[in-house]
Amino acid sequence: MILKSRHLIDVLKRRRIDIAVIIGWSIAIALLIIRTYQIFYAESILLSYNRIAYLSYEGPTFTVPDQLLLMAISFFTGIILTDIKSVIYGFFTTIFLSSALATGYVFTYIWFVLEYERTLSHLPFGWEDAVFLAMVNVFRFMFPMGILFTFLGITIGIFIRGLR
Repeated sequence: MILKSRHLIDVLKRRRIDIAVIIGWSIAIALLIIRTYQIFYAESILLSYNRIAYLSYEGPTFTVPDQLLLMAISFFTGIILTDIKSVIYGFFTTIFLSSALATGYVFTYIWFVLEYERTLSHLPFGWEDAVFLAMVNVFRFMFPMGILFTFLGITIGIFIRGLR
């Protein structure tokens, strides 16, 4: 047991730069989602005035500058990461972690700012509806364009690093 924990500590020490880059990459993508979500709700009179959490025909998505920024962040991450194993695991970790962080923010926005706690808190497990709406909103960001531009950026970064 002690040998396994020492091995884990040694691995974490060797990969601390990769771990820091992956966490930073996840936070950057989550902040990009949060910024776009905030701007959309600030500009949309229909959704903000009526306090609508989700519409299937109108909702926040990445704009072209957001997509280019997402691709640039992933590009520089691909250059910094050390090996292909950390890139592959880091890509999936980043998609999951950034989605979880953004879902947490969107949930608090729906629950407190849009004031869904007034109606949903009276239902047993009513908060699950707000979490579901938050997950659907974040899924709209991440699939397919968010994942595509993240993958393209990291792939180009890997190839550029390989040319050095």
